Amino acid sequence: MLSPDIENAMNTQIAAELYSSHLYLAMSAYCEEQALPRFAHWFRLQSDEEREHALKFLRHVVDRGGRVMLTGIDAPAVGLRQPQGRSSRRWRTR
Repeated sequence: MLSPDIENAMNTQIAAELYSSHLYLAMSAYCEEQALPRFAHWFRLQSDEEREHALKFLRHVVDRGGRVMLTGIDAPAVGLRQPQGRSSRRWRTR
């Protein structure tokens, strides 16, 4: 059985992992819109990895008799920009 403090901390971490997954997914979508498929793919992989982290924490809490409390995921900040240090032409693929 998890102590209430540990259970709360684990639930906070689950929320953070899911937010990170959501943020990476937003970056992936932006890169798709900008015709940057390799960036989009990389960000999608990162999103999947963060979601896997959340699922591992979730399983840990459940396996120890705790209760998972999923909360809403905040929307990522808008206003993503072109990757820095490169002209937009060099980043686009044909």
